[in-house]
Amino acid sequence: MKKFIAFALLLLCVGVVSAVTIGEARNSWLNAKEMSVAAAAEYFAAKTTYNTDPTEENKQEMTEDGKALLNAALDEAEAWLVWRDVVAQESDVISDELKADISTDVATNIAKISALRTEVDSVDTLLNLGVTYLKILGKYSELIADVAKNVGKSWCEEVGIIAGKLEDYESKLRAIADTLEENTDIIAQIDDAKSELSTARANLNSAKGRYNEIKYPGTPLLKFAEGNSNLNAAKANLLEAQIALTTANNLIAGRGE
Repeated sequence: MKKFIAFALLLLCVGVVSAVTIGEARNSWLNAKEMSVAAAAEYFAAKTTYNTDPTEENKQEMTEDGKALLNAALDEAEAWLVWRDVVAQESDVISDELKADISTDVATNIAKISALRTEVDSVDTLLNLGVTYLKILGKYSELIADVAKNVGKSWCEEVGIIAGKLEDYESKLRAIADTLEENTDIIAQIDDAKSELSTARANLNSAKGRYNEIKYPGTPLLKFAEGNSNLNAAKANLLEAQIALTTANNLIAGRGE
């Protein structure tokens, strides 16, 4: 049952409970984390006692404490899902479509958690406890895959907003530059920016594609890493575009001196 240690620690990275505001949700998460820690401590204490004195009574106590630990972990995972949903719904940069997708995924995973609670409640032996743990681990992997997909897509939307602002800036600067004589150096900078913006859009689309491919079973970590790589490339393109546009703006401003 050593795997419980890794599982418990993994779940401590996650969060907790339905709330009206993000702050309330986060506080509920912290409370659930404390309950998970307490449940883990009780389980490992019972395990130590059983290993020292392997009586049937101590074995049953270890089983019951293991069930309590799994239930605490499920409570924490569910609460975290609701918290992430609250965060998403209150965001002013995430699209309504993505918000709806996140809520759907949250509802789907909460339904899985409810089913797992029923399985945990039916556990009556250490063997069944271990089997149920493995089922929970698999469902948790599905949950993490959904979260990674949605987090990646939200990042793409945020970077997309920045790209849109720079594209608008590029268009306005070009309109001004077109009215100037001997504007070759200015247009060159604006063209460089446009090229970087076009590449950024391509990288953003690639990132979205990789994030949409995240699923379990499959290679969710690989797809998430690929999406992150494309997204970081898009950010680098946007930075280069911003530098070029700033240079163009300075050249235009210098004409007024």
